[in-house]
Amino acid sequence: MDRLKISSVEHVDIEPAEVENNFFDVPWMVCAEDECAKIAAAFEKDMFSEELKQLLLTCGGKEVDQRIIAVLRNASELGFMDVLKEDL
Repeated sequence: MDRLKISSVEHVDIEPAEVENNFFDVPWMVCAEDECAKIAAAFEKDMFSEELKQLLLTCGGKEVDQRIIAVLRNASELGFMDVLKEDL
């Protein structure tokens, strides 16, 4: 069975060991202080708002995107994504 691979993304400069060590980082832990303040204010106002949803999707920028991609790539290489292929 072929493993589901995440290969259509540009090169990510994060090593697998770094992924394992930083696996529990949440995106807002990497973003700037002003960005965190916006997230906190939006959460206090309405935790189900579209504004908060958009902030959480974009916070941290490219660095967070690269970390998420590295985690997914690592999971794929370890076979954890096989269940997705089985469901197809």
